[in-house]
Amino acid sequence: MQKIVLRTGIVLIVLNTLIGLILSKFSLFNIVTSNLILIIEMGFAIICIKKIMQVGFKIIGLFFNIITGLLVFIIALICPTNFSDNIYLIIGLILLSLQTIFMLLLFQFSQRQIKENK
Repeated sequence: MQKIVLRTGIVLIVLNTLIGLILSKFSLFNIVTSNLILIIEMGFAIICIKKIMQVGFKIIGLFFNIITGLLVFIIALICPTNFSDNIYLIIGLILLSLQTIFMLLLFQFSQRQIKENK
């Protein structure tokens, strides 16, 4: 499963870069930002897959990862190219922070469930 996520992520990064180079309205800032988001989301998915968790928690984590990843990716595509005073970038960072907190809580609840079932 980890190899599937890794290969899919690489294909999406290459596709995103090629589309970014073809489209004139797609700036270098948006290409780099959206590729970073893809790398971060791929990392979240691999961590969720490799972590010892109950299956239900993994499914919830991966589903939440896909939804928030898609939102942050869209924000990275439409955000203005300036770095300062960029509300889209701030919203994306807040979503990534919330996703990190959610994943940490999910790992902790899963570990607590595993300990209780032993």
